[in-house]
Amino acid sequence: MVSDRVDEKRKALKRADFTTEATDEVCSLGHPMVIRLGRNGRFLACSLFPEHKESRPLPGDETPPQDGEGDVCPQCGEGKLVGKNGRFGPFVGCSRYPDCNFIKKEGPPPPDQLPFEVICPKNGDGHLVARRARRTGNVFWGCSAYPKCDFTTNFEPVGAFHDADEGPVVRKGETGMCLRCGADVPLPEDVELVGARLAGGPPNPEALVRPARGGGARRGGRTGSGAGGGRSKPGGAGRGTGARSAPARRTVRTESAPDA
Repeated sequence: MVSDRVDEKRKALKRADFTTEATDEVCSLGHPMVIRLGRNGRFLACSLFPEHKESRPLPGDETPPQDGEGDVCPQCGEGKLVGKNGRFGPFVGCSRYPDCNFIKKEGPPPPDQLPFEVICPKNGDGHLVARRARRTGNVFWGCSAYPKCDFTTNFEPVGAFHDADEGPVVRKGETGMCLRCGADVPLPEDVELVGARLAGGPPNPEALVRPARGGGARRGGRTGSGAGGGRSKPGGAGRGTGARSAPARRTVRTESAPDA
């Protein structure tokens, strides 16, 4: 029957028969290149794929040179940065993809790291490193043990310690603050701050609390609070006055049927 012959022919054909086309181009290793059809259109690929995964745009479809092309890949140190086309337009990535998935991202440069080490005041396992927020671009300092520890602070450490609890001191406005207890710690002008042990006021845990995005106060990780400042339990004193308590669940008791 005709339908049987069609089914046999369909099974004999491969997807490559419809999506590849021979060309006179060769790859960097001298292998013939073919035109393939991908999610983002037609492109040149090595005919020995997947043994050799080199690809590039069709002649005439090359994107204008982009900043960083030709540089050594900073992630693997072996590949070169090349211009590519993706779902969201042109970008610069490593030539060794998918063995290396580096993509150069536009934006401000990474922040400078502290010239001294500051132990995380929350768990003591890591140290504070400078990071840049993706949404705002602002610099903050977070624990190097993230995501195991999510401690962050928006105040820059100065390298000094609070003499009462050895908590790291940060600059907050015109004065300093202990990241462990929240005490106010004046910063002297005629003293080398790095490694100094400074006297301060009484503990002030409220200074370590900052408003959450929803309007309530929050403490612990991602807030700049000190050690031991975990998330507040529902209904506890750590919640903001505007927080709404969760509705209580109703429990329905069922009676077992009496014996007949």
